[in-house]
Amino acid sequence: MVSFQEFSRFVRHVTRYGKPISPETDVVHDLGVAGADGEDFARALLETYGLRLTRDEILQHFGEERAMTPWHLLIWLWDQAERLKPLTVRELYDRIIEMEQGGSA
Repeated sequence: MVSFQEFSRFVRHVTRYGKPISPETDVVHDLGVAGADGEDFARALLETYGLRLTRDEILQHFGEERAMTPWHLLIWLWDQAERLKPLTVRELYDRIIEMEQGGSA
């Protein structure tokens, strides 16, 4: 069974986040994962732990990537931040544990 410490190391590695991660850390708002980074994060979850986020979940939590200048991207992310549904590290970890114990995620 994967430990929370192992999973938090995975999250730090995939998101390139340098600070400690707690169960309450929000992948979207604290770690800044959005757009294509969210899709990459979801792919890493699937490849490493078998946890599949649906397309709807990816859009709810990470939004859609758009081709734009860095300035426009910052403005878009600022606007999206309030619209994107929070996703904590604990929620993801709990889903992985449930899968390991024979449930579905």
